[in-house]
Amino acid sequence: MKNLFYYITCIVIGLSACTKTTTSNSEGSTSGNTFLNVTRIDSNAKTNIVVTPSNGNLFITLGGLYTCGYMSFASGLTTIKVQSQLSGQVYQSSGYILYDDNRNTAFIYPYGNYYRASVVTEDFDIPATGYAHVRVLDFSARNVSATYNFSISNSANNYSFNDRYFLDHELNSDLTKFTNVVAGSYVLYATRGNSVLINPYAFNLLSGKIYTIVVTDISNTNLASFSMPHI
Repeated sequence: MKNLFYYITCIVIGLSACTKTTTSNSEGSTSGNTFLNVTRIDSNAKTNIVVTPSNGNLFITLGGLYTCGYMSFASGLTTIKVQSQLSGQVYQSSGYILYDDNRNTAFIYPYGNYYRASVVTEDFDIPATGYAHVRVLDFSARNVSATYNFSISNSANNYSFNDRYFLDHELNSDLTKFTNVVAGSYVLYATRGNSVLINPYAFNLLSGKIYTIVVTDISNTNLASFSMPHI
């Protein structure tokens, strides 16, 4: 899957609140503004996302590989509700503490017949000239217990992201940090035992930019992913 991104409009439509559970992404103050990017990682039926901070209600419809871009609103308790556009069924409604000045991304991913959100925080240290920052997040739910060693490689450089598995970044926040790499064109590999899978599409990591490599599907014969630019 190539680097495909389409931008949509996020509309403030009024004040609302609906919180089921609360989780924290990091520590800090909640007296100012925060930033949230909502990104859909597959291309099936459209999904409605309702983001409810303390100062408004943001209604977003995502279909295909869509990203809303970073929205600024009041930090603190923020509810993210994921629901079907067709039936209105609510797949998830969870509260997150989003802290001042943090950049966060809510990845909307498929899990069986449902969709859920995984909210992660970005560390936006700008790479030096000739370098990019990159991380790998595994959203492949085909075999949730499988562990893979990922790597990105070209003729001159190789970077490893070992012992990774579905949603492991939610258990270990260190996995959401970015790795400094030499800018260039790379291919993603996944290995498990004697099995080696190659994503057929190379992706270009530009100098001074920050990326997440989103793994969307892994099978015995297929490795699907795309690179998501943050800046």
